[in-house]
Amino acid sequence: MIDDTEYEPSTIAWKLLVDDDIKQYKGELMLIDSSDAKTHNNEFVFETLVLIFINMVFQLNSINETDYMTEQLFDKMENTLIEKFRKINFHIFIAKLEEPNYYCRITLKQDDPTFFYIHPEFTELFHILINASYKKVFKFEDILSKLCVNSTNYIIHFAKIIN
Repeated sequence: MIDDTEYEPSTIAWKLLVDDDIKQYKGELMLIDSSDAKTHNNEFVFETLVLIFINMVFQLNSINETDYMTEQLFDKMENTLIEKFRKINFHIFIAKLEEPNYYCRITLKQDDPTFFYIHPEFTELFHILINASYKKVFKFEDILSKLCVNSTNYIIHFAKIIN
């Protein structure tokens, strides 16, 4: 019997950070061919990758012994995130820019809890909001996420590495 916890985003994130031999995860996240994208949902794979990404961010942060994210901390860990994602055959692209058609917005825990406009007692490490005005795209590589770290916005997207 397979232990489901082995495939949870937080477990995969930790293994990406600490294990050099994680061959069992390569190819586990399958993409639908873009020609079939009208009838299939690549957003599921995108959401899974976003959850792995967020867990990696906060696991790296825990090494620094903090729950809070700053632009400086995020910028320092960017290359590590890009390198570690390659282990599961995905490129992750991170850029500081504005893009109106993003699938979801990720807000990370900040030093100033009043930053969270949703609820002043926001205690989770992150919050994900689906963009109600998102216009569906048909290529997986074109699905974007907006990451908010204090006043800096990043666009995150993924692409499958073709061997």
